[in-house]
Formats: sequence, C-alpha cells, structure tokens
Amino acid sequence: MVFLNELFSMRSMATISVALILGFVMGLGYSNFQRESGPDIPGDEMLWNRIVINLEQKNVAEAEKWITVLRNDFPESPYCDDAMMVLANNRRNEKKYPKAEQLYTAIKSDYSQGDQFGQSLLQLSDMFLELKKYGEAEAYLAPLEKEFARLPEGGELYHNLVLSQFLQNKYSVAVKTADNFSQRMPESSDLARTKLLQGSIYATYLGNQALAKDIFIGLYNATGISDDIRAEVMIKLKEQNVYIGNFDINPELELPVLLPAPLDIITY
Repeated sequence: MVFLNELFSMRSMATISVALILGFVMGLGYSNFQRESGPDIPGDEMLWNRIVINLEQKNVAEAEKWITVLRNDFPESPYCDDAMMVLANNRRNEKKYPKAEQLYTAIKSDYSQGDQFGQSLLQLSDMFLELKKYGEAEAYLAPLEKEFARLPEGGELYHNLVLSQFLQNKYSVAVKTADNFSQRMPESSDLARTKLLQGSIYATYLGNQALAKDIFIGLYNATGISDDIRAEVMIKLKEQNVYIGNFDINPELELPVLLPAPLDIITY
C-alpha cells in the first residue's frame, strides 16, 4: 500500500480530486473519460488512477485490463512502467511468481529508459534470490552490470549479483564482481556490505587470509558505515586474530564495542 501511495502521489495529483477519480472509476467507460478528461487531466493519467484504485480494491483482473489499454493507447506515457511495476509487485506479494517475472522482464525490455527500469532489475533479482534461483538471478543481472552505475539501485544490484554468484559457489567470480563494484561505484552506501561478503569469501573459501584482513581493516577504518556492519567487521577481525587498539594488547581481551578510526592494527 505504501508503494501504491508513493506512486499515486508522483504524478501531479494536485490537478485531480478524489471525487473526480472515483466518479470515473465507478462508472464511466474509457472512451467517455478519454473524451471528458480535457487538457488538464490527460487520458493516460485517468487510466493510471483507475489502475491504482482497482489494485487497492484487489480488482486485479480489472487493473490488468486497464494496463493493457494504457500501453496500447499511450505507449509513450510515463505511467506505463509505473502501472506495470505496481501490478508486478502485487503479483509477487500474492506469490504468483511467473506473472510477476513476466511483468518485471517486460519493464526491463520495453522501458529501459523509464524510471522503473532499475526497480525491475532489483525486484526480480530479489525474487529469484528468495526462491533460491541463484543462477537465474545471475543470468538476469550479469549482462547489465555496466549499467548499474547509472541507476539509483546500482549498489543493491551489485550486491545481489555478488550474492547470487557466491551462493552458486562461484567464489572467484564473486570477488571479481565485488572489485568491479568498488571501482565503478566507490561512493555507494551498499559497498560496505558487499566488501564484508568479499572479505568473508577470501577468508573462508579462497584461503587468502592476508587479503581478507586488508579488506576487514579497511572497512573498520572507513567512515560512514553502519554500526551493524562495523560490529560484523569486528567479529571477522577477531576471527582473523587481529586485535585492535592503541594500548597494550592482550589477546584474551574482548574487542571494545567501538573505537575511533584510524586505529593501530596488531596481528598475531
């Protein structure tokens, strides 16, 4: 419902009263509201309103019908991919995964310059990961990797790609993808958790303890990472026998909850 409301408010709601919307939804045919909408209320906007309200009322079949009308009659409308995204998420929430996949894929194919393109990649890759279809998640994302940097969702997409590769035991591929992420989107807020996964892969699966330590120490000294990530990094450092502080070190001491960066690093 929150997602519906956000999208609903995106498209110049100031020009439309709720009563007017409901009047169209409750009885007028498409040809009538297209004719009566006038220059201030475009026909595609009225179709969008009708789609949203039908979905809120759980009239999914009716919403699908109006999405088809919207795409056929207004193929260039900015509402097309919005409407398809709302319906795709609805189908996913209902666990109708094949229908959701079909819609997400259509957004990717038909609206690659639209504002829902990145979301279509993110939502479908999330869905594949939830369903443990790791190979399908990778196959869906990997060909588009070079586009991630232009998308607001790019950091999340990179993380999903690395995760899908890791979960298929493609450890060398996963760490290389994480390196690409670091190079192409170094300021991403999602990079820290991907670097944490990369360090864990080096430590546990690729036997490169030195590189793992470098990654974990770099994360610990980084600014702007969440307390949760920092706490996980501290656990990883302790597992690597790296003790942190600017005081006499006793390996038996617990690591402090939080220390200021940069820190002196002592390895045993």
